[in-house]
Amino acid sequence: MDDPKIAARAFSRFSSEERIKARKWGAIMLQQMGEYLKIHYIFSSICYFLI
Repeated sequence: MDDPKIAARAFSRFSSEERIKARKWGAIMLQQMGEYLKIHYIFSSICYFLI
């Protein structure tokens, strides 16, 4: 790993795999956040109408 070209190539391959993983994880997190916000919105609407 002393050669910067080899290190850069290994890093770019690693970072592209990590980027794909991060994108999938981010999409899942956004989906879960959306579900949570939807449930929270419905719940707060029900509470608002009950008051």
